[in-house]
Amino acid sequence: VLLLLLHIAFCHLLLKLFKHKLDSPNTNIELYLNFIKNIPLLTIKNKSDPLLEASFERINNQFLSNSVEKTNLQWGQQAFRKLAHYNFHNDTITISAIFKDSPQLILDYIMYHEMLHKYHRFQQNKGRFSYHSRQFREDEARYPAQKQIEREIELIIKNKKRNQRTGLWRF
Repeated sequence: VLLLLLHIAFCHLLLKLFKHKLDSPNTNIELYLNFIKNIPLLTIKNKSDPLLEASFERINNQFLSNSVEKTNLQWGQQAFRKLAHYNFHNDTITISAIFKDSPQLILDYIMYHEMLHKYHRFQQNKGRFSYHSRQFREDEARYPAQKQIEREIELIIKNKKRNQRTGLWRF
């Protein structure tokens, strides 16, 4: 079974690499994608951070009716391009360390976005993947003051970058 999954995963990666679209559904690819979508059910949840966990619980309770199963939660590096990420393969939400000191509202919005990835999973059509489906975008837009929060996130990034350039090593 493991050998078959590896073979299917390899074929899937080749299709993705060469941007080949499948004209009709392929049973093996569909089995693989269903397997990937269900990995979070089997993943051990042993990574957590109190600040991230509190944010996860607030968002799950307030916006998702406690329907999202707990996930691994961790801080990433001080990244300015990849601000956060939900990894389907190890059921982990990783948030850039630049947000460690951010207001709760900012952290909660980022957490909400990543939790929506877990909630909606991903869509696949003819070999093309969509992680931000129409329904995903509609749910994301329901977050109060979404546009204002996104502007504040841009300011945080800009300020952190500037502080990094003019830090202790300035001569």
